[in-house]
Amino acid sequence: MILTTTLLERFYAALDAQQMPIATVLAPGLSDAEIDELTAPLGIALPDELRLLWKWHDGVNAPPPPRDANYGLGPDRWFAPLSKMVEACITWREIAAEVSETMQTWEPTWFPVVLGGVTPAADTAVAPDEPTPIHMVDPHLSRWPREPDLPSLGALIEIWTIALEERVIRREPDSGRLWIDDPSDGTRWPRGLP
Repeated sequence: MILTTTLLERFYAALDAQQMPIATVLAPGLSDAEIDELTAPLGIALPDELRLLWKWHDGVNAPPPPRDANYGLGPDRWFAPLSKMVEACITWREIAAEVSETMQTWEPTWFPVVLGGVTPAADTAVAPDEPTPIHMVDPHLSRWPREPDLPSLGALIEIWTIALEERVIRREPDSGRLWIDDPSDGTRWPRGLP
């Protein structure tokens, strides 16, 4: 599934229905020209799926929150403005350049989707209108499979949407804390909720 405006609208509706704080602090989207200007230092062009995400909203108008008062797309996942994502991508590239060739850390064509925890990294080495494969990057591991974990950014957003709709990701009204409760005991998402 490729990311569409319809899926983003469904995703927003699920965030809003759960009274997720992020639904109240989403920033206005960017233009194609703004996206190109911000990503120019990386020497990559963002494929259509990534462009659509930041044209929808340029992250949130809020600083990275404490874990319990989350403005992210799930626990410990900050939907940062594109400028911050570019900075993070540069940092990941610098770290990758410093480590041994025997360690896989970050590919030059990868771009982070959100920050914090296990980072979904989109592989930008695709034609603009093709699905953007997603690698779930755990900064605590030195190696992980080279094959993508998900076929597209749309697949990732769909999983998050379903998880919100089915209350797998839920917000506790009294405390505001976010919880992930996978009733499938790991069979639905064997490596955890992406």
